[in-house]
Amino acid sequence: MKNNEGFTLIELIIVIVIMGILAAVIIPRFFNLEVKAHQKVEEAVIGGIRAGLLTYSANQLVTLGVKKFPASGSLLLTNILDEVPDGWRVGNAASVDSIKYTARGDSLVYWIYSCASPNTSYTLGSKVATAK
Repeated sequence: MKNNEGFTLIELIIVIVIMGILAAVIIPRFFNLEVKAHQKVEEAVIGGIRAGLLTYSANQLVTLGVKKFPASGSLLLTNILDEVPDGWRVGNAASVDSIKYTARGDSLVYWIYSCASPNTSYTLGSKVATAK
């Protein structure tokens, strides 16, 4: 009587091929999740900045009696956020503020902030990504 123990070579090859196919499908999805997570963090911080700007204007209304936003060219994240996240900063140049974030060390992302005189409304432009 022949004792058949173990797997044949064909069975092992089939299992390896199936594992390769699964890896080829799953690994790209994992990297896509990382990109989406970074995008969600950016959206959350920008949402916090928008909320901070509204809180700033409400404080101005209470203290000065006039609802005002930070003037263009003078925006400070420390005035509108309790804690500034790592990698986020404001670049001020020629009465234009840009909220900048270095994304994963290889590209710079920014949003243009502008405030129309007499500082009663603001605009936070859409995201712009550039190579570093």
